[in-house]
Amino acid sequence: MNPAAQPDGAGRRLITLGQVQQRLQLSRTMLYRLMRQHRLVPVHIGKAVRFEAGAVDAFIDSLAQREASRE
Repeated sequence: MNPAAQPDGAGRRLITLGQVQQRLQLSRTMLYRLMRQHRLVPVHIGKAVRFEAGAVDAFIDSLAQREASRE
């Protein structure tokens, strides 16, 4: 099924804090700082912390756009 044709919430992929760390090459401390600043918003499942993969992609895109606007 095409993800675009799925109802809201269907097909969303959650990734772990460790996966976000690897993807962004940031420390755990820096990720928690970004969470406190609401720049990366986690999804809590009990005590587990997860992130929507699309939200991480959007965060990366926003950083790239900000850098491009500085040039």
